[in-house]
Amino acid sequence: MINDHPKNRRNDMQHRGAIILIFTAMIFVNGVQAQDTIRWIEFPNSAFTVNGLPWFQENTPDLYRLPKRLQDVVRPPVWGLAQDPSGGRIRFKSDCTALGIRL
Repeated sequence: MINDHPKNRRNDMQHRGAIILIFTAMIFVNGVQAQDTIRWIEFPNSAFTVNGLPWFQENTPDLYRLPKRLQDVVRPPVWGLAQDPSGGRIRFKSDCTALGIRL
């Protein structure tokens, strides 16, 4: 038999509200702790090695396949392809258990 007395329902709702509040606080605290351990490394940085883009030193921080100085020399379609860094590799070492990349 279910007791539907308004006082019991109010107590039940308060109990559920307290559980939700505690759960939300736990998530918030865990989220703050997780963010405290995040370490963003800006690019370019000496921690990264760029391979496959021979003009990277000249073009830094852009990842172009041709030197920027040729932008006005080559045809626009060629320059458009030069801005696609396919074949380029960014290498680094880490002992992290989770990795995120921000573009």
